[in-house]
Amino acid sequence: MSTKVDKSIYVNPEEVASRRRFYRVVRSLPAGVYAVSLTRKQAKTFDNQRGYYWGYLLPEVGKAIGYGREKTDRILATQFLTETCIIEGKPIAVALSTSELTPDQAEHYYGAIRVWAWRTLRLKLDTREAYGKQLRAAAVVADQA
Repeated sequence: MSTKVDKSIYVNPEEVASRRRFYRVVRSLPAGVYAVSLTRKQAKTFDNQRGYYWGYLLPEVGKAIGYGREKTDRILATQFLTETCIIEGKPIAVALSTSELTPDQAEHYYGAIRVWAWRTLRLKLDTREAYGKQLRAAAVVADQA
């Protein structure tokens, strides 16, 4: 049984460097016939959103509830990111992954976590913007030292 290997390259046709990288990859392929499929990349959560979630929200909530980041991620996803599938007439709750969220959906999810953390744990969590300002201020102080 063969396993299909995903070989992806992201190309922005408006960027010359991106097009050149794509052409280099194509020219480096061994001789043969290839099928190439192009799809528009969907917007996923931004890197700074992932940093805020994994580097700030999960550790803070995890400390408050007594679990590590991975388990806290699963707990929060189960609480806020579930959809119901009907299997043989029975509802089954399925937790989605944060990697499936668009940037707007991620912001909504983080907001729901902040509200829940305050109401349930009396834990005040900074918004992503406030957290980012704190990181930038700390970086400036570190650069001046």
